[in-house]
Amino acid sequence: MTLGLEAAGAADEGSPAGPSEVRTVEVAIDAAGRGGDRTYTYLVPEALADLGVGEPVLVEFGRRQALGVVLGESAVADDVATKPIIDRVRADGPLLPPLTVRLARWIAEHYLAPPAFVLRAMLPPGLLERLELVAELVPSGRAGAAAGAVGEAEAGSLDAADLDLLGQLDRGPRPVRDLAAPDGRAGLLRRVRGLEARGLLALEWTLTGAAAGPRYERWIGLTAGGREAATMLAAGQRLDGRPLGTRQIAVLEELVASTAGELPSADLGGDQPTTREARDGRVTMTTAEVGRWQLAGGGSHELL
Repeated sequence: MTLGLEAAGAADEGSPAGPSEVRTVEVAIDAAGRGGDRTYTYLVPEALADLGVGEPVLVEFGRRQALGVVLGESAVADDVATKPIIDRVRADGPLLPPLTVRLARWIAEHYLAPPAFVLRAMLPPGLLERLELVAELVPSGRAGAAAGAVGEAEAGSLDAADLDLLGQLDRGPRPVRDLAAPDGRAGLLRRVRGLEARGLLALEWTLTGAAAGPRYERWIGLTAGGREAATMLAAGQRLDGRPLGTRQIAVLEELVASTAGELPSADLGGDQPTTREARDGRVTMTTAEVGRWQLAGGGSHELL
């Protein structure tokens, strides 16, 4: 059946259900294979009651989570179990206005095209691939990180790695995968979830390419101790303590060779410096805000 724009608009622009009513919406899933061939109905949790047409959402899809776009109101039979939407994805508003969503639905119906494929064609290339879990300090966490502590009650239950994570976020929100922690990705996720549970930071799924905001880079600087260590190694002398690995030595050599004595971590050809080097006082790790049009190499660089 061909869906005209007028009919689609009637479905899209209906009033959301009241607080006491069960509201369900039609969602196009951005999934590979046959999953994106049709739309699916999801329950809107009370916390997301103001969810609108064109907004991106995170949903449970099979055995995994997937990104979807709300197309409009939907109806579901009473005897059908409907999964709830997991969370709203931050994108500074709807990805597409209601009129464009209505057009996408009409195109999908008229040309028998997968709805998610049509929506992708209307969005900037690669936008839906830039889904990130972003961490941001809440006011109490920001004040604690700036002071080097979180307060006597909290400080006793936070280790050095937790305090370092708060410090990495002191300049602003950052993707979780860009944060550094000593216990790997799984340990990092446990730490940030724990800090979220304590009310020290907020986690939010975000489409980082949806707005022309800043990005953040980690810069690695060489300390006086690091320069001395590099000089000793170049002279064939042995450092006190556990010997450095070849990749750690390569990082020191690159920093010594740089004019400013510091480099973006992404530009280090040897390897990323370890927390041990920072702990030993050989390098410093700082986070700087970099505009989208100010990255090395020229041209426009999108957020990851």
